[in-house]
Formats: sequence, structure tokens, C-alpha cells
Amino acid sequence: MGVWSKRILWLAFVGVAVAVSWHFRVHALLHYAALSLGVKEPTRTALSVLRDHHVQLEAKPIAGVDRNLSGLTFSRYTQTLFGVVNRPPAVVEIDTNGVWLRTIPLAGFHDTEGISHVRDDWFVISDERHHRLHWVQLGVAVTEVDASQTISMQLPLLPRSNLGVEGVSWDDAQGRLVLVQEQWPQRVWVLQGLDQMPEGRLSRLDIATWQRPRWLDIVAADLSSVTVHEPTGQWFFLSAASGLVVQYDESGRLVDTFPLWRSFRGLTHSIPQAEGMTFDDQGRLFIVSEPNLFYRFGPP
Repeated sequence: MGVWSKRILWLAFVGVAVAVSWHFRVHALLHYAALSLGVKEPTRTALSVLRDHHVQLEAKPIAGVDRNLSGLTFSRYTQTLFGVVNRPPAVVEIDTNGVWLRTIPLAGFHDTEGISHVRDDWFVISDERHHRLHWVQLGVAVTEVDASQTISMQLPLLPRSNLGVEGVSWDDAQGRLVLVQEQWPQRVWVLQGLDQMPEGRLSRLDIATWQRPRWLDIVAADLSSVTVHEPTGQWFFLSAASGLVVQYDESGRLVDTFPLWRSFRGLTHSIPQAEGMTFDDQGRLFIVSEPNLFYRFGPP
């Protein structure tokens, strides 16, 4: 292949990539505009949790984390945040100002993408490559976790690929786990019957696919994280590709959108590859972005 042919192919590839990126951004912008204008289907409600949130900490590098920071969760038990790194697999504990506290290696794990606090010092971690959920204890004395010593569960009905569970969120009020598959296809699962885990024996497991509204398909190019906001029961989905947080009630009614783009909500730059999000018990929103960037949003 000649030099000019290679250049033409390269320019064509770049053009397609830019077009795809803008395709998702334009759809997301239309969605945001629809919300702002109050069109019939997506309507703002009093439960719009993020209506007054603006950035408080922006793009703060987390010392002690070099790359691959993914899922995020808040522990009421320790009043700190826990995230996962997938290469090499590890859990990192961070305070609410984005200060690194400790790293806990995960031996025998392969592709850790999601983490959610359950209760006390118990967490659930998803291994995307092997489609497994692990219940782990991360007390203050824990320095390493071995997968073979955890309580784990193989997830059925998942494709045998590296596009498994990207995000997890424990819904304590309902005693269930909400899972998202990133894409190809995008899916949202709800697992019931886990309320006795990890202390008790699993007596039943009901897996249902949440019927996502068509708006979620349009604006979310992928699903990189999910979190259940327990005070309201609202579900929040994070799309890294679209740079957007989308808020729904459980019935599938769109409540609000939260752009992660430059000039929105006080951001000086768009958030690149947002991979994890969570709320604390003060209602502040935390987002982590690969490789190791930390964001906090809250009301004035």
C-alpha cells in the first residue's frame, strides 16, 4: 500500500471516529435541551437530585494511583470512598477530598470494574472478564484479598466476552443488586434474593432485565457505571462515551441529565473517560476518570 493510500485510510478513520463522537454528543445535547425545554416525555421533577450541583473539586490526580481507576462507591461505615483498579487488580480507599489512603491488592482477580458498599465492612466487587461477583471484607487491618477466599457467585446469562458487568450498585432499601453491561448490547440487570449475603446462605436468586426507556438508548453510548440514590430511590447511569449522567426513576421515567462537558456546572474542561460514580450521605456526587482523576460535585 502506498504512502498516500495509507494517509487516506488514516484520515478516513479519524473522520469516522470524530463523526461517531459528535453523533453521541449531539444526541446527548438534544436530550439535555429537551429536558430544559420541558418536552412531554423527559420532564424535570422535584426529585432532580443534581439540579443545583456544581463542581467543587476538578480533575484532581489521586496520588498513589497511576492508571486504570474504575468503579467507585461510598462507605457510610468509614465515611470514605473505595474504587477499583483493574490492571493490576486492586481496591483503593480515598477520602472525600480525593486524598489516597491505602491500596489493597486483589490476588486472583482478573478485570475488576465495579464495586459497591453493602454494609459494615462488606463490599461486592465485579470481575468483568469472568462474570463473577465477589463479596469481600475490607476492614482497616486488611492488606490483601485473595479471590479464592471470598464468597463469590458466577453470573448466568452473560456473554462469554470482555463485555460483562461494568458497574454494580447495592440497593440496601430493597435488598438487591443493580448491574450494568457496558455495550454490545447495553443491559441493566436487577438481582433479587441477595439480602442475606454474605452472612447467610443464598436460598434463591431472581434475575430480571430492567426494560430501559428508549431515551437511554439514544443518549448513552455506553454504560460505565450505575448507582442507586437511596434517599429518593432514583437510578443514575454514567456514560463515559457521551460524557453524561442520566437520572431515572425505577419505572423508567426520565428525571434529569447532568452533562460532564466543559462550561457545564462550573467545569473548565470536559471529564475524559468517566468510569465510576457514587453519592455520599450528604448528597454530593463523586466521579473518577481514567487514569486517576477525581471530581466532586455538590450544591453551593
